[in-house]
Amino acid sequence: MKLYLIRHAETVDNVAHRLAGIKDSPLTNHGALQITRLGRYFASQNIKFSHIFSSDLSRAVLTAEGLSAHQPELSPVLLPALRERDFGSFEGQKWHPTWESSIVPKQPESEVSMRQRANTFLTDYLLPLLIAGDEAGDEAGDEAVVAVVSHGLLLRSLWRALLACFPPSDVRIVEDADINAFNPFWANTGYLEVLVRPKLSLSVGDPDMLVLGGYSLQVLGVNSRAHLADLQRTKGGVGSATFDQRQKRIDHFFGQKNR
Repeated sequence: MKLYLIRHAETVDNVAHRLAGIKDSPLTNHGALQITRLGRYFASQNIKFSHIFSSDLSRAVLTAEGLSAHQPELSPVLLPALRERDFGSFEGQKWHPTWESSIVPKQPESEVSMRQRANTFLTDYLLPLLIAGDEAGDEAGDEAVVAVVSHGLLLRSLWRALLACFPPSDVRIVEDADINAFNPFWANTGYLEVLVRPKLSLSVGDPDMLVLGGYSLQVLGVNSRAHLADLQRTKGGVGSATFDQRQKRIDHFFGQKNR
């Protein structure tokens, strides 16, 4: 299985440095261009996704649709489990180191809750694809190529949950991958690329602690952004403005220089 963990494109709240967990923050014009670049890049690399999973929040959905636009036969599967952390009463506010210890009407979602959501996605969606591909063998055709479009904090929880499935000796990082592969950061539309291959057999123990003893995981890239090379933010504040989804062709709006 080839797996791409992708963060959504830039939003208005990203630019303003405000917390947007389950809040539907709209894309910026620059974010819309990031999506166009991302979709075109994967298509130019002849990467065909077998499955696209996405958070059901609009910023992730629009990013996922940028991928599926190049594969009209494939629609993203939208899942609430892939939503960003719920920041409770702090939604829409600027982050502050002391906010988690504050007494508020609605506390932010816990790390444990996010990890449970990540494990649910692994057991209900990713692992069945992995097992099915292993049982089918090479005669079934191409291996699964899966895109997961989500949010920075949830992606980190998902990545840690996935890493915990493998014995450390079965995890390898290619030389060109970021040294921070075990604690990665995702820029907008940045993606983490991994390859999961069967070794001997699959074993699953405690549902809260999955173990893939018969598989190996290879990290091929961390926060990859080749698709954003030479993309410049439009001057005059236009790039940071809210993207109007009614626009059918953003290329004409921004001109040739950002293509």
